[in-house]
Amino acid sequence: MKSLTTFFFILPLLCIATAINPEIVSLCEKSQNKAFCVAALESDPVSQGQKDLTSFGIIAIELAIKQAVKTTAQIKTLLQNTTELDPAVEDGLRDCTDFYTDATAQLDDSLAALTANAYDDVMTWIKTAVKDAESCESSLGELSPLKQANANFKDYCNINIVTASLIVA
Repeated sequence: MKSLTTFFFILPLLCIATAINPEIVSLCEKSQNKAFCVAALESDPVSQGQKDLTSFGIIAIELAIKQAVKTTAQIKTLLQNTTELDPAVEDGLRDCTDFYTDATAQLDDSLAALTANAYDDVMTWIKTAVKDAESCESSLGELSPLKQANANFKDYCNINIVTASLIVA
């Protein structure tokens, strides 16, 4: 009987601890990829209990930076074994290194702009970072080994665009 009482005491606590932050759901309703947005923001422990859009913007920019760094590492790994790469893909990957270096710098600038309440600048830098990912994908063509990485990066950036647009609304 004691274990049953303990179970019913702990069960609601577990449900509360694993509940999705309603502020995240509200924000992600406006994103292009709602499921990705919720999963991304919920994956960061800092997002739990957050309510203000600026905090979510900071989290989303940091997640996009992590994805850019991860993609850059993936590119470097692919370039280490160029004997198996199509020459056009190799050239594209070299271009992508530059694109993602630029995108990371633009995300750093957008983070600084967000903390300075320069929301128009946030939008400009994020949209430019998205263009870098699109340019990377274009330089690789159909043989792109980075399709998913580029898509994820753009999804992270979309969270930032939505967040910034909601802040200024």
